[in-house]
Parts: sequence; structure tokens; C-alpha cells
Amino acid sequence: MAAFLLAVFLLAVFFLVGRFLETFFFATFFLVAFGAAFGSFSAFVLLVLRETVSFILLAPSASLSPTLSTPFLIDLRASSSL
Repeated sequence: MAAFLLAVFLLAVFFLVGRFLETFFFATFFLVAFGAAFGSFSAFVLLVLRETVSFILLAPSASLSPTLSTPFLIDLRASSSL
């Protein structure tokens, strides 16, 4: 239950930041992280760390030209085996 509440809180924070920046990057994060939160907590933590680092590195380029394809893709099948 605590993992679910943490997931909802972090998703809300990232969703609000994503709405502020208006990029597709956060929409992808929202869907992937919410799905991972129901699978495994360690996978969710790794996704949050991975997305946070990629946001820091890719935010300037993502905000300049938002597209449906991002250079940072996550395969849930790989993270669900953790």
C-alpha cells in the first residue's frame, strides 16, 4: 500500500511538471511508471531514477521540439525481471 501511495504521489509531481513544460516525455513517464508500480517496487524506483536522469539530460532538447518519439525508451519486460 505504501508503494502505491508513493507511486501516486511521484506520478502527480511529474505530471504537474510535465503539464508545465508541455512535453510528451512526461506522458510517457506517467504511463510507464504507473504500470511498473503495480509490478515491482524496485522496478518502479529504477524507472524513477532513470527518468529523472534522462529528464535532466534531455529536457532542453525535448522542450524545444516535442515529438512522439523520444531517444529514451524503456522496455518494461526488462525491468519487470528485477
